[in-house]
Amino acid sequence: MTKIVISPGHYEAYKGVNKNGYVEYDEVKKITQLVKDKLSLDYDVDVVEGVLLDKVNAINDINPVLAVEIHLGNTNNSKTGGSRSFFMLNRTDSKSLAEHLLNSCVNHLGTKDRGAHIGWYKKISPAMVTKNKAPTPEWKAKVDLFLSKTTCPSAIIEPFYISSIGDCEQFISEEQYNEVANAIVEGVHSYLKSAK
Repeated sequence: MTKIVISPGHYEAYKGVNKNGYVEYDEVKKITQLVKDKLSLDYDVDVVEGVLLDKVNAINDINPVLAVEIHLGNTNNSKTGGSRSFFMLNRTDSKSLAEHLLNSCVNHLGTKDRGAHIGWYKKISPAMVTKNKAPTPEWKAKVDLFLSKTTCPSAIIEPFYISSIGDCEQFISEEQYNEVANAIVEGVHSYLKSAK
């Protein structure tokens, strides 16, 4: 049976963003469980969580056909909402998975498409250069470990923004989490069909 890994972003000792009265890890754990339950009807699904490097090593030991990490978006603007995803640079399989997940969330949830992005932690902006805060020439971009160290196709999906008051009001409920999980599941199905 096809093996898949689903992972909640962050872990018990580092719960990620805390905004609008919600904690990212607590919410993505609920979504992750729903996604696992739904995908388990068709696939052999493992949920892997914990410290990032341990998580990646565990995923590689499992050797699934794909791995998805679920996060919630965050920005300083409480009006910015929508869905976005992340993929590994120069990995067309990772990019395809990220795009399928994103398209499914946008189509099923009616969210704004915030794009599929390369999973860098830090980018150099013109403002950083102007303010003399750009890294030294020897500096190398820090790459997302989940995306760069998994040997299978992997992607990060943020179905909505925890920093958005509107997104929280619309999506944080048991009923809506069922819809969010359906969107992620459909993205996985869509990717696997396209990858055949």
